[in-house]
Formats: sequence, structure tokens, C-alpha cells
Amino acid sequence: MAVIVSDLQTAVNYFRRSTETADFTAAKSLEAAALAIEDVHSYANYRFTQRVQRFDFLDDVNDYVVSDNATNFEAPVRAPDFRAAKDLRMSGNQGIDHDDDFDFVDPNYFALRAGKGKTDKIYTLEERDGAKVLRVNRSDIGTSTTLHQASDHDADGTWAVASDASNIGTDTIVYIKNSGSIKFDASGATTTASISVSDMTALDISAYQNTGIIRFWLYIPEVTDDASIYVTAVEFRWGSSSSNYWSQTVARPANNAIFQDRWNLLEYNWRDATETGTVDETAVNYLAVIITYGSGQTSDTGWRINDIRIYNPKEMKLVYFSNYTVKVTSTGIWKARVTATTDELLAPDMYKNVYVDAFNWFAAQFLYPVDHARVKAYELKYRGQYDARKKTWVGGSLERLIREQGERYKLPQRKMLPQVKWD
Repeated sequence: MAVIVSDLQTAVNYFRRSTETADFTAAKSLEAAALAIEDVHSYANYRFTQRVQRFDFLDDVNDYVVSDNATNFEAPVRAPDFRAAKDLRMSGNQGIDHDDDFDFVDPNYFALRAGKGKTDKIYTLEERDGAKVLRVNRSDIGTSTTLHQASDHDADGTWAVASDASNIGTDTIVYIKNSGSIKFDASGATTTASISVSDMTALDISAYQNTGIIRFWLYIPEVTDDASIYVTAVEFRWGSSSSNYWSQTVARPANNAIFQDRWNLLEYNWRDATETGTVDETAVNYLAVIITYGSGQTSDTGWRINDIRIYNPKEMKLVYFSNYTVKVTSTGIWKARVTATTDELLAPDMYKNVYVDAFNWFAAQFLYPVDHARVKAYELKYRGQYDARKKTWVGGSLERLIREQGERYKLPQRKMLPQVKWD
């Protein structure tokens, strides 16, 4: 039987005197319940909050942004409630043993190993501009094809400019891969700048249709008025002519929360693309990049694109702990905080007493001074006493929950020494 917030409120009122119940308003009761539930969940990663999210892993690609809200479908990993990782492995039967999983490591260790080109099966999490980035080290999985190296503006077909774009050329100094990048300027006269090629060597990419993922690098110039703050979207088109193409628009890069000055990695999922005309996927020779920016964008030099590739991904499975604490009873939608008495706890009903004890402790703090004997009594029942030697709370109902359901990060975990050490 599921436990809902009103069940906690009823149980808590059994412990209250009539005068206390009268002073304990409905608003205070709901807030005490919310604080209690959040407090219980702050002490550990509980097994009953585990979730599984599958995502597309691309051969030899390290970075995957974790979505920060439920509607952010552009992020490679859609886990807006992500709290902590538990496990990472290839999904299902893909020719790899199911117990052949990855080791969670420190971000510094990951950067060192991946930077050296090592093939260790490791993963980590980084924070970049408020977004979580899942970093995975694994190569030789899946297939990929170069659509265009984008290292020379007239080496495989001739790239042309349109809208605000001008002065297209080749840059052999600033690039990510191959021997250079395609460089152009944008006047900022309107709100778009586009470049395209329509006579490149035709490619048969029909094997990637509806499953392929396209990635390429876009360089946004660094100027006094940072151009990256004005970019709102980037559209990519691929097809058999300028009248017959697939297209998709993204509003954020794949390796960061927002567009950055300098290099941004953009990602396009064929399954989400829109077809214009009738495309011959066996003879793709047309590509276009259309950058949209706000009216504040001024004339800017040194935009670049580089290394346009299409991947057939392999599915990977991320097991993680959710930071959501309750769900809406009527819809089953999980959420981070109690907002109604009908919300249902994301916990087995056998641990109802832990939440009741926590609720009583917060309710008592609303009614009495924090050093009141009644507040201390409820805290003792819920958290027990703090053991300085063990650096944990012992003797309360919370301890049983943590012992039975609490988990740490997946081990083994390798750590590098920090740059600054504290005594």
C-alpha cells in the first residue's frame, strides 16, 4: 500500500495535543511534510529511488549532456531528476557480456586517461555551466561515416555563403580534426548566417536513415560582445539537393548547457528530423548550416565549422539515483517536492515510520523553540544521536532506513590528488 502525504499528516496529529493541532495550520503541515521528506532523502542514495535511462552512445565520443528539465529533449541523456550514478553498461544483448560494466572515476582521472587515448572502460560526471555532463570512455563501438571533413572550403565541393555570411575560406590554424576548418564571417545585418555545399561527392548513408546521429563542430567567435550569447539556434540540412533534404534545429550544444564562445559540439538525431521534398539517401551531396542569432549580434569575423560525421549508435544504459521524492498519485509523474496532500511517497510503506518521525521533528520546530525538550525528543526518535567518531547519526529510525536501503556511488572509484590540499 502506497503512503501519501495525508497519511503522514494523520499519523503526526496522533502525537499532537489539541492545542498544538489547532496552531498547526494546513500550510505549516504541508511545509513540514515537504521538509521532512527532503531531509530523509538528503542522507543517502536509496535503492527505491533508482531509475534506468537508456541513451545513444557514439563511437569514440566522450561527452553527453544530462537534461536539466523534463522538456529538454535536445540533451543526449534525458534524466532531469539525476542525482548520482550507480552503474553504466551496454544495454541488452549487443555482443557484450552484461556484467562487463564501467568503473566510475574522478573527473581528473578521466580527463587524464581519455586525453592519453587509453581504452579504459570508465565514466564520470562533470558540471559545466550548471549542466551535468556524463563522460564515457569507450571506442570501437558502433559505426560512423564522415559526411564532410569541413577542413577545406573547396576540397570536396565548394561551400557557398548566404544571408549574413561572407568571406568563406579555409583555416589551417584553428580546427578540431583533420587538417583545417571552414571559416567565414557574419555581418549581423539580419538574424541568420548560412553556408552550404551542393556538389560534394555523393554518399550513400541509407544505412543510417532514422537511426543515425550527426555531429559537427561550430566555432563561435570570441569578441567584446560575446557572439555566443546571441546565438539562439543552429539548423543543419542534409540531402540530395537544396530542394530535397532532411533538417533539424537545435537550441543548445551537445557538450554544454549553453552556446559558448569558441568550439561547440552540435548533435542532430535523424529520427527527429523533418523531410523536405523527397530525399535520395543513397546519393547525399548537399549539406547546409544555418545559424540564427538575436538582433544584438553585430558584425563578426571568424566563424568556423569542422568535422561533420554521422554515427550509428549503440544503446547504453545508465542506472542512477533520482532526486525526486514523491509522485502525483493521479498521473504517476515523479517530482522533487511535495505540493499536495495527495502526493505519494517514493518509498516502501514499511518505512512510513521514518517519515512520520521526521515530520514530527519538523512540526515540533514550528511549534516550539529549537532547544525545547519536545523538539529534542522527536529528533532523538528520528535521527538518534550524532556519533562524532563515525561521523553519522545513530540510534534513530533513520539509521535503519539507511542501513537497509542506502547505497554509495558505484565502486571501484579512482581518485587523483586535488591540486590544493587542506590540513
